[in-house]
Amino acid sequence: MVSTFDVFENKESGPLILAWAVFLCLISSLPEKEENNILMEIDHIAYVRQAFEAGSLSSFLEIIENDILRDFDGPTAGFRSVLRTFISAFIASYEFNLQLEDGNLKLILDILCKIYQGEESLCTQFWDRESFVDGPIRCLLCNLEGEFPFRTAELLQLLSALCEGAWPAECVFNFLDKSTGLSSPVDIDSCSIVDDASQTVMAIQPLQLPSIEGLVIPSGTRGHLLKMIDRNIALVRWEFSQSGVFVLLLHLAQGLYLEKTSEIIMTLGLLNRLVTFNMGVCSALLDLRGYMHDEMNSPSEHLRVNVAEIICAWIKSLSPNCSGVGLMSMGVNILAKMLKCSPYHVSRLIVQANIFDVAFKTDPFKTGSSGLSSGSWLLSGRLTKMLSIDYEQNDCQLTLSVLDLTMQLMDSGMENDVVLALVIFSIQYVLVNHEFWNYKIKHARWKVTLKKLGEVARDILLGDSSIHSALFRLVCTTSDGLEKLYFSRLYGLTEIEGLQEAIVLGLDVLSSMLSDLSRDVPSFTVFHQAIMSPMTKPVPVVTAAISLMSFFRNPKIQVGAARLLSRLFIIGYDSQSYAVNNAYFGLDDNQIYNFKNTICCILYQEKAESEDLVIATFKMLTYAARYQVTCPLVAFFLSSLICYIAARPWDLVYLDDLLSRSI
Repeated sequence: MVSTFDVFENKESGPLILAWAVFLCLISSLPEKEENNILMEIDHIAYVRQAFEAGSLSSFLEIIENDILRDFDGPTAGFRSVLRTFISAFIASYEFNLQLEDGNLKLILDILCKIYQGEESLCTQFWDRESFVDGPIRCLLCNLEGEFPFRTAELLQLLSALCEGAWPAECVFNFLDKSTGLSSPVDIDSCSIVDDASQTVMAIQPLQLPSIEGLVIPSGTRGHLLKMIDRNIALVRWEFSQSGVFVLLLHLAQGLYLEKTSEIIMTLGLLNRLVTFNMGVCSALLDLRGYMHDEMNSPSEHLRVNVAEIICAWIKSLSPNCSGVGLMSMGVNILAKMLKCSPYHVSRLIVQANIFDVAFKTDPFKTGSSGLSSGSWLLSGRLTKMLSIDYEQNDCQLTLSVLDLTMQLMDSGMENDVVLALVIFSIQYVLVNHEFWNYKIKHARWKVTLKKLGEVARDILLGDSSIHSALFRLVCTTSDGLEKLYFSRLYGLTEIEGLQEAIVLGLDVLSSMLSDLSRDVPSFTVFHQAIMSPMTKPVPVVTAAISLMSFFRNPKIQVGAARLLSRLFIIGYDSQSYAVNNAYFGLDDNQIYNFKNTICCILYQEKAESEDLVIATFKMLTYAARYQVTCPLVAFFLSSLICYIAARPWDLVYLDDLLSRSI
């Protein structure tokens, strides 16, 4: 039946034919049995050739890149695992080689990277030696490492995909750091043959490794001839142990003065993923050492590579274009992670390198007596151009990295014009204006909003009216307004979910800020006045909080709204303001009726879907009774409690637990 398929007329049959060929090949490797004879007589090589001519490997890549799989809400590790098993079987069946001219190698690596990247469980299985399914792929990785650093891009591509998670990242670092040799192209006339049968050679004189200045193979070093590259040029794997991470960083440092190749980009990408997943690896990178030999064959002292200094120099040299934005994003993220490991050392390097081109009129390590003295610093437009490219053409990764770095610099305790310039820039340019940017990917906006609310706004919210306005535009919406988004063609589900996540965090920020304020404040702060104002747009904060309690699609929003109302009741009491309780919170009879129905729906469910919501609702009613004595909700609270007890008399122990945690 398979032989009747014409792969050139029906492209979809290509992957099936290739899988059939792999199956036949594996069957042929089993001990001979009579029942297998028929299958063993089939020419599986012909099937492979037919599948390759039809580009079947490309079809596998299309499968894993398909939007259906990429946007699938459930776990995708099972689908990827099946494809991983097939690719592993394919490699094992045909002893896949590493010929540079073989375009299938690139396809295989692309498929493998798509399989492993983002799947920590599959990466963990890969580094588990007992996982036999990954065995052939591990052999492929070792073959790639055998040609390092002569051939680097393919090795870095696969390792970057395999470091998803803390333990896999540690495994990747150790795999590179404990490299057992280095490979280089050599004129065979400069070597002596030690053993012709095993193709072992020995360097007659010190040999300089191409593309890595100062890295010399000492004379007398033995090596294994891997293959002939040209008539007199052979690729030799030298028995010269050197940390592969150290070699990569040397190449990265020297890449500043050489042509920027894909290997440099992949090196930064690998470092970025390693420090993101494992802080232990990040610390190890900050204190990385290696050793080198000079041309006189004498070993030098251990050489320390300053990774942070190299990254700073790279960021400083980048041009404001799409490629530069990607590299800066990775570099800034690496520095932000390294700041957590060594705040003093890395922060001083960042300031000394002046990576964002702050123009000084004073010593950058000193701050004037007035703090932000007028004209003491000026941030160049390069960062602004980079961020514009980031949100118009990318997914705001540079913007997020800059905000992370800003917070880490502030946490490091360093106060100087570079840090102050970056803080003011982050507030005035990014946090206030980001919602009006023309995003290429719409939901990327909410990543920036979440970063702002989660890490920055708490420190600057009290006194900055522009931040107040931006926050209220986010939080001050209604349940009906959110419901309408689901029926609009202008909003995708990912964007709606991002908005809701931002609203949850925005409500929490407002609640925590109100909670942190001292009740002994003699007068209303700017923040107080803003949050209590009935003129807040698009709706007052109180109105928004009451309305959002009825948004049952997302209990987290309901919990956040209930907690905010609890704080507002206290603030209304402390300020002697009638802005909260006047005329039933400024709501009409219909809105009050809906609010009461919402509370009833929350409390009288047969089984609470969100215990946090029930507790937050009880607590809100308690604060209404305690601080808003003229509010009709006091009587409503008592009647709600009585009805709750009457509705579930068998559950008084559970009620007692809820009330003890609420009141």
